Amino acid sequence: MNKTTHHPLIIFFHWLCFGLIIAALILIEMKNFVPRDNPWRADLKTYHMLLGQIILLVVMLRMMTKLVVINPIEQEKTLARFFKKIIHACLYIFMLGMPITGILLMQSAGKPIPFFGDFFPSMIQESADLKKTFKNIHEYWGNTIYVFIGAHAIMAIWRKYIMKDGSMQKILLAKASRAH
Repeated sequence: MNKTTHHPLIIFFHWLCFGLIIAALILIEMKNFVPRDNPWRADLKTYHMLLGQIILLVVMLRMMTKLVVINPIEQEKTLARFFKKIIHACLYIFMLGMPITGILLMQSAGKPIPFFGDFFPSMIQESADLKKTFKNIHEYWGNTIYVFIGAHAIMAIWRKYIMKDGSMQKILLAKASRAH
């Protein structure tokens, strides 16, 4: 296996998660600019929730892939890797936690959640207190994830332009497909 790039599946899931998260964030931000009486507002929220469910499934597949695929370049022992691990751990918490809190928010509000042509199974009962709690967590995390995405991007830029360690090349799919 090539030690200069990540496995293509790792790269694929990285960029798929990135694209899905950005799309979910754009949809929910767009919703804030649409008047409450406009039907598009509900559609944007529905698409946001659907993307959240897809993100949850993709992240679970990504985590299973990371358990199976051996990544030889993960052996480096540097301070940058330490920070990368912390940022990645936080991003995984957000990538799993955001969809779960979103599902729990909707269920505590007593609203059914469309799930690929059916409805998501109910995990909790309707509760105004839980709704407020999950809403606060979901919104707080939704705002905080920008910080971790930014930290992740800054670290990547730092490693590319300051450390010049080739880390950006390791996560590019084009190089991985040629190497594997």
